[in-house]
Amino acid sequence: MMRKTNTANLNLLLQSDRKTVKPPILVVCEPPGEQTFSQGGVMSQFHMSRFNRMCNDCGIPLSMLEFITPCPPVPEAITKREKKVLEYLSQYRDEFITALNRLLPGKRLVIFLGKNALRQFAGKNVSIKELRGSFERIDPKLMAVPASLRTVAHDPESTGPRRCKNSFFAACYLSFGIVY
Repeated sequence: MMRKTNTANLNLLLQSDRKTVKPPILVVCEPPGEQTFSQGGVMSQFHMSRFNRMCNDCGIPLSMLEFITPCPPVPEAITKREKKVLEYLSQYRDEFITALNRLLPGKRLVIFLGKNALRQFAGKNVSIKELRGSFERIDPKLMAVPASLRTVAHDPESTGPRRCKNSFFAACYLSFGIVY
């Protein structure tokens, strides 16, 4: 069972009984829209259903996941201006890193869903297009995967989703020994 919680500026979706359930996967979501954020959500219902479908395809139950947003919704007026978005993200970075550090113990895989999620972690401008589909070990027990829900929504026969999905499978294999 999942429960919504939040800090001053971040939404989290955590397992209800964190003492007995130790979810090994942390998903850092893109900043959600205003309505989703105000309802305590981490991503829209549409995107959550897409993500759940991808996890189900991998045999990963919801009980293995926890979610966090990197900041409140990015104001529409600045979404196309990279420098302004970075400035906006930086206002919430310390709070995000503090929350992230509290959630990381026991995690084996961190999935960054989108460029702003990855930017907030990196503290600088990064290109999700270049990094999507790759994976990197943060330490011997923790793997990081930049991904995008956009690729999950595309035709499964195209290069983008297959690359994203294959890297997700590979990261699950390397982190948990799950074979598909």
